[in-house]
Amino acid sequence: MNNYMQRKIAKAKEEGIDLFLGQNLYENKQDSIWYDGLIASFTYNNRYEVKVVATGDTKVNIDGCTYKFPNWDDLYENRIKSDHDLFKKLNNGTFGWLENNWFEYSIYDKEKDDYLTDFLETDNVLDDLEDALDIKGYISFINEYEKENNKERER
Repeated sequence: MNNYMQRKIAKAKEEGIDLFLGQNLYENKQDSIWYDGLIASFTYNNRYEVKVVATGDTKVNIDGCTYKFPNWDDLYENRIKSDHDLFKKLNNGTFGWLENNWFEYSIYDKEKDDYLTDFLETDNVLDDLEDALDIKGYISFINEYEKENNKERER
């Protein structure tokens, strides 16, 4: 486990959260292109299951060649080893998105057997890995949900 992952787990512990990381995560790789599938998960208050995933098909054009579902080998062969390299190629026009993946989260309420998050009600697409690992943000979202729910019950 690298230092970045250790710091994220330690930061979650400060919030009382046992954070599970589903794959290796890297500070210099914040873009979703580096990831696929489960990023992180945790349970809050023994009730809410939070999952963060990288999802969606990825197809890119690098120096005139098209790569579908590029893996790190495809990127490394094209001298893209970090976000810095990726953005440099984007800026000079030698990299282009044809399809892109993204990070998204879901929050499942085990007590109600239902999801708090729904694309019709909530924008649960995240900008980058740091946003995807924003434990305080998820806790705040859940606490706000509970507060609103309690208000409705009191009426």
